[in-house]
Amino acid sequence: MIEVSGVLEWEQVAPALLLRLSSWATPAGRAAGNGSFAAGAAVTVVPSAATPAEWDRFAQDCDASFWGASGGMRMWQLKLHGLFRLRRLDVVLARGGERRKIGQCAVGVGLRLRVFSDGLQLRPGDAALWPAAMRAVIDALGPGRYVYGSFWSLEAPRERALAALPGVTLVAARPLAVEAVEFGRFATWDECLRAVSRNVVRNARKARAAEPPPVLHQRAGLRALGLLPALLRLRGSMYGRKAVPFSRARAAATYLLRCGLLGRRAGAALLCADGAPLAAAGTVGFGRNLFYLDGGSSEVRPGAGWYLLLHLMQQWQAAHPGGRFVMGYTDLAAEMPPDGWVSPVRYRQDCRVTATRTSIVAFDVGGPAPGGAIPALLLDRTLPCWTGPPSDEPAGSR
Repeated sequence: MIEVSGVLEWEQVAPALLLRLSSWATPAGRAAGNGSFAAGAAVTVVPSAATPAEWDRFAQDCDASFWGASGGMRMWQLKLHGLFRLRRLDVVLARGGERRKIGQCAVGVGLRLRVFSDGLQLRPGDAALWPAAMRAVIDALGPGRYVYGSFWSLEAPRERALAALPGVTLVAARPLAVEAVEFGRFATWDECLRAVSRNVVRNARKARAAEPPPVLHQRAGLRALGLLPALLRLRGSMYGRKAVPFSRARAAATYLLRCGLLGRRAGAALLCADGAPLAAAGTVGFGRNLFYLDGGSSEVRPGAGWYLLLHLMQQWQAAHPGGRFVMGYTDLAAEMPPDGWVSPVRYRQDCRVTATRTSIVAFDVGGPAPGGAIPALLLDRTLPCWTGPPSDEPAGSR
């Protein structure tokens, strides 16, 4: 399933191509379509020389998801193609003799697709330069079919901005809402907890107070794989009760890849009582956001899954009071309301999540791409998906 040998670092590309790319620049004012730049300013694309740590610090400053991390970028690529050259690019604003990095992106160039890992990361103060930066990147990489965005991206949808770029044709878009508990909405953890469903809090407290007392195990990176057998059993049991198909082999491969590429950012938590697994969760922490990727629980102690989830939330809120606990994403089959979001997923609804609208977009540069196939990932849909406000509740109420 994983063609690691097909992944090449950008530094391995022919030196002649590096020279051509590093010398490329576009007048920023013309590319952005406005006159907000000083005379002579240009947005330049160059191969990135950032170390993994430097790359990740910049991505976190831009509030990118873990798919934009130095390890996560490869994971996202493997969802769309197995053989690709990963090109890490810096976007630089040049004015006279001054050069300043304003953005970065990683693009996997494969046989049929050119895939952005998460998106184009721009510093918040330079967000207005997105059209010029994107113009610079796609002109440097050339014609083809591109995929932009990801499941966990917290970036605004880019369909309109892409459609406004000359030579770009939209092919398909998958609108998504990424759902999270926003800790910045609350002054304290107790205030945050009061917003959670009373039934959830009550069940979690019962699970904590039951005998024998629960014991929590938390590990990160490759050490987290030691909890993998219990995590897989709990997920398999939970999905079995819900009659949902679940492949333990595929899930195990995902965990191996996640822990191997993301290192200590990938974590696992296991709640046990007298040695018996009760609940487990897999997470990735990146910047101010903790992404809850998967979990499972047994029927032995009702509420144990909620006790674990609330504990992880409280732990992250204490370390990142302005952060997010990102719980998942859902497809938008109807227009997203401006406020009063009510998740179609019950357990997220119980946590009073808010939603950030984003999208995954396929687009062609320089005319229709040969082959013309739309990546299957853009045609999938979550179940349930957002089909509008609940019939018994207006869009603006909670």
